[in-house]
Amino acid sequence: DDQHIELPFNCLDDIWRGKGIDRRYDPAFLVPQIVTGLGDIFTEDGNTESTTAFVQFAQRLCDRGALSLTLASLCSISGSLRKAAFAALYLFHRAIDSKAGKSHATWRDRPQLRMLLNSIQR
Repeated sequence: DDQHIELPFNCLDDIWRGKGIDRRYDPAFLVPQIVTGLGDIFTEDGNTESTTAFVQFAQRLCDRGALSLTLASLCSISGSLRKAAFAALYLFHRAIDSKAGKSHATWRDRPQLRMLLNSIQR
């Protein structure tokens, strides 16, 4: 019994074929999801295991363009989206500046991201 899921878009040409508005890459949806995902893992209790998970998740998000989307969202006309973007940037900055982030050997672009976030913070 094969069950196939009918997608409202064609994966080959990426044209939206569903009903309603295409919200697949809507920053108003994605940026709050980024904040929630990072915020659920973020702790300040000093637990090394949870801090490492937080840093690894932040790195995966950065590698997939979440930081770029968050930075672009700072230019939004929506005040609530800009607030969510600032919250996400705060969490990215905490991951980058944490002790676990500094010792995370696979995050090679961390110094450049830190410099970028420090320049935005000022």
